[in-house]
Amino acid sequence: MHQPRYCCAILIDSRGNLVLERRSPHDPIAGGMLACFGGGREADETPEETIRRELREELGFTPGQFDRDAVAFVLHTPMGEAWFYQLRGPEMGEAQAEEPGCGVEWIAEQRLLTNHDHELAAWHRVMFRARAAGQRSATAH
Repeated sequence: MHQPRYCCAILIDSRGNLVLERRSPHDPIAGGMLACFGGGREADETPEETIRRELREELGFTPGQFDRDAVAFVLHTPMGEAWFYQLRGPEMGEAQAEEPGCGVEWIAEQRLLTNHDHELAAWHRVMFRARAAGQRSATAH
């Protein structure tokens, strides 16, 4: 079975806000930018296990039950494929960033691209723009 190299979570709370990570300004990859929570899949993990581990490590959050049907978007990158799962996220104030220098921001999905597009990490900008256009996959360079 085909497995992605990266797994990310499009977290949406009950009020329609995206729950995004503000990466540490010292992070060499997208420092200071907004991104979905997630990361690289370890060789022995399923994508679902990767999401659970990443959310626990980065956000101290455990999502409810989900499976591959929750994959909302596939991003093809030069470094490998990334699967984005759409999941119910924590409500504002119910979670905080677990990694030093990182933060959590709740942003209304309908305002993300108009008010925060310039703050999105490059691959995540490609994904959110394509998603807004109704696409379920895209290629990032």
